[in-house]
Amino acid sequence: MQRGNWGRVISIAKGGVGNQLFIYCAGRSLAANLGFDHHIESEIGFIGDTYERNFLLNKFPIQSKVLPSHERPFENLKDPRHKLIRSLNKILPIQYRSYIAESHGINAHKIGNFKTERKQIILNGNWCDENYFIQHKNILKKELNPPKVEDPENVKVLEQIKKSTNSAFIHVRRDRYKSKLDLQYYLNAIQNLRSKVGECNFFLFADDFGWAMDKFKGQINFTAVQHNKNNELADLWLMSHCQNAIIANSGFSWWAAWLIKDDQKVVISPNNHKWHIKPACGWYTIPFQP
Repeated sequence: MQRGNWGRVISIAKGGVGNQLFIYCAGRSLAANLGFDHHIESEIGFIGDTYERNFLLNKFPIQSKVLPSHERPFENLKDPRHKLIRSLNKILPIQYRSYIAESHGINAHKIGNFKTERKQIILNGNWCDENYFIQHKNILKKELNPPKVEDPENVKVLEQIKKSTNSAFIHVRRDRYKSKLDLQYYLNAIQNLRSKVGECNFFLFADDFGWAMDKFKGQINFTAVQHNKNNELADLWLMSHCQNAIIANSGFSWWAAWLIKDDQKVVISPNNHKWHIKPACGWYTIPFQP
């Protein structure tokens, strides 16, 4: 992807690490298509975040620049200036917009064919669809290597993963989720995965180990990775080293599976019309009851 000097795309980072990665890739890809530079606004989207999330993209070897504070287009997302810019751009033909919100009917097809008369484009949305950046995925994978973790406990788990035959992570995400995957989804996913690759060595990652340990005990043998409670990037790093994956309805585990380098990987994901994250090409989906 070539960097340009005629204009720039500014992505507003927000949400958890999964959201931030989607936001980065959509903006980086659009900038490459236009021949523009790409900048990331790293503060506005986290002001007033009720979950106290923060900017994490700077932990990855990304090529885009973080926008300096003095170049912010507005002070926060509730700023009257922001609301005015957003409202005015909503009624403009897309090629004349300097501000593009996903909620304004913008989809991957429109972004992929986007041409502009502007020198600066602000992107605001979650962009949770691989189609926003699939044409650049090989380059993006190099930029999105999770930061290496070198503490003894995580290195030990990594060694276990690497020595395992058909290693597979199982990710459980239930905290703050309205639509929770039930045990039957996971049992079906395990059966599905085994039918494709044979017996697996499972590594369990969860935000609710009380539920996960109770439900999986006696169902399968697994290694529970519980020590990274305050370090989700370490979990992402470990998960991305597995050969296969059973993911939750979560952008975080979607990315962990997407970042697995093994071309023969098998990923099992939930399939439900309410879940807006589309699985990558070659993934297998199974239904679930929320």
